[in-house]
Amino acid sequence: MMQQQMPNRGVDTLLDGVASRFRRHMVLAEAQADVLALFVASTYLYEVFAFTPYLHVFSPERECGKSTLLDVLEAVVCNPTKVDGISPAALFRLIEARRPTLLLDEMDTVFGKRGGQRDSSEMIRQVLNSGFQRGRTISRCHGDQHEVKEFATYCPKVIASIGELPETVASRSLPIRLERAAAAERAGLLRVRGDRIMGECAPLRDGLAAWAGANRETLADADPDVPSALGARQADICRPLFAIADAAGGNWLTRARAGVLACFAIAEAERPMSEGAQLLADVGDAFVYFGVEGRPATDLPSEQLLAHLRGLDDRPWGEHSFGRPMSLNQLASMLRPFRVAPKQIRIPGLGKTRGYPFAAVLAALRKYVPDSAAVRAAVEAHADQPRADERSTIEDASVRLHRDAARESTRTSPSVSTVSPVPAVPSVEQLATPRRFEDVDPARMIGEDVVWGDDAPDKAA
Repeated sequence: MMQQQMPNRGVDTLLDGVASRFRRHMVLAEAQADVLALFVASTYLYEVFAFTPYLHVFSPERECGKSTLLDVLEAVVCNPTKVDGISPAALFRLIEARRPTLLLDEMDTVFGKRGGQRDSSEMIRQVLNSGFQRGRTISRCHGDQHEVKEFATYCPKVIASIGELPETVASRSLPIRLERAAAAERAGLLRVRGDRIMGECAPLRDGLAAWAGANRETLADADPDVPSALGARQADICRPLFAIADAAGGNWLTRARAGVLACFAIAEAERPMSEGAQLLADVGDAFVYFGVEGRPATDLPSEQLLAHLRGLDDRPWGEHSFGRPMSLNQLASMLRPFRVAPKQIRIPGLGKTRGYPFAAVLAALRKYVPDSAAVRAAVEAHADQPRADERSTIEDASVRLHRDAARESTRTSPSVSTVSPVPAVPSVEQLATPRRFEDVDPARMIGEDVVWGDDAPDKAA
């Protein structure tokens, strides 16, 4: 797509000035300062865009600079309103009345583990979920006659917290992760003077307001290029920033896109997987663990897979349900949303049992955990479409060892029966955690479905 040529009118200098202002007061990566500068510019003309991004300013602990960043933002954004706590009713009425750039601090008290009332948190989340898209409203009864009134929720918002936001709100936000500055880093920073910073930033505010007014119509029609690495929601909220960067021209075209990708990458590395995605990744890792020569196993029996998962020390599967280990039913239930289900599989040379095929696991991993070890191993081993006639060397060895033992038993046993009895199917607790496929007795795993081979004695009636 051809990038549109728009009049610069010095906006590149204004963006440089805003980014520099942030870095004068706090420790930030260049990518983060660039994204902050573009967000600030977007607050002056957010009404012309279909979406506006939120900023999520977060840190692992206190004293990492959140308050300082909010103070600087308050001095440079358009029509700022800073609040440290707010009720749901006050939130949407404030947006309706002022159409501000909202600076919401201490939001971990609303959404975090030490948060407030559940109903209040849920109502605030509803406002935030709708307020990133132009034209969105929420309906509430108003006045003595209880008339239904639509309240606007669309405006730029900065949400500061210790820790994560609800997933639906986080998906609408540009993440800015802060870290506590070291002593040497603090020595080079300027303290924010509340009585001076508004005056010092007045030229930046006036310049951005003038530029936005002159380019409002042009930017409304902008259709900037979006990096393919961004998801659909991420692309929606980042288009205003890319449109402004394209208008600025010069190195801002690349700085904007590199900065956005870097901020998302930093946050993604910090964000824990959902429980379902973590289980799916661990299941994929199990196929790699029990594979041969770097090639993932083609199938894994359910009992063997579950025993492996339970034995992972750094995962919750060993104490999954009220301190009890995960069961086969729970494993199947958690994998079902990913369209991964147990089916009848055949262990080469042995027989049929219930288990999981790697093909189904791999298809799910590509969609939900594309950077997992199992996906990389499948690509490297060209195991994307395993052949139906493949036989694992380690599986063949296990089959031969067990078949030889069965033959020896039938030759030497003094019992009247000429057949070595098939052991009963054990519980998961009895299996113990297998570390290699050969540690599991295939006959105990499969039970009466064992196929001994053409030269094995018939079963007793």
